Amino acid sequence: MMLRTPAAASGAAPRLETPVWASLAMREMEADVACAVSSDLNVLITGEAGVGKKSMARRIHLRSRRASSPLVVVRSPRGPEASEAFDAALLEAFPDGAVLLENPEWLSPVMQSRLHRFVDRSPIAEAGGPPVEHGSQVRFVTATSGDLFTLVKTRQFSEWLFYRLNAVHLTMPPLRDRAEDIPALLQQFLSSLASPVPRLSTATRRHLVAHAWPGNLWELRAVAELLASLDPCHVLEPEDLPPSLRR
Repeated sequence: MMLRTPAAASGAAPRLETPVWASLAMREMEADVACAVSSDLNVLITGEAGVGKKSMARRIHLRSRRASSPLVVVRSPRGPEASEAFDAALLEAFPDGAVLLENPEWLSPVMQSRLHRFVDRSPIAEAGGPPVEHGSQVRFVTATSGDLFTLVKTRQFSEWLFYRLNAVHLTMPPLRDRAEDIPALLQQFLSSLASPVPRLSTATRRHLVAHAWPGNLWELRAVAELLASLDPCHVLEPEDLPPSLRR
């Protein structure tokens, strides 16, 4: 995927280093991440729960030209009472920030229509106030574990809103499909939890790679918290792992 790089803006964002991934799945995805960073298009990030979609969204924002502007987290409202907070969050990112939109599949048809007007650079009314005079210039990075593609086909999600949000599509692979990255990811978690950082034996690494990780990064973080409570000078062996990882 090759996208045109937008014209440089004042206050250029700091450039963060690209992680060195051991897995082919993540190395291949980095090309699409680079496109998302260099463009100003809306981004859709899909994947199972706990694979790191929100972390990827923040990483894209911090490497983009909008890094000096806010990235506002907007959780899709499940009821009409939350719609005012939803509008207020969108307006917080206006006019040149970015929105991290979570779970758009929860939006009612009315809220989908209102969001489409905002995404489409049409005015949106503040809660209890007049419409904003200028169109939205906000960038949307959408993260979801839902199957928006199927929802569009079954007419449960707006097709035109879907294509407005889905200019660049990233699919985050689950940990079971990127097992080579797991030891390094665990070490990253441990480095934030313990000092000195415990070392992993070769046998422990084999157990980590063989595990299916149904909870993805959430589960890996929980394991790191357990291991960080052990003697930091101790080399972590398979018997130190939770029972589910020793099978």
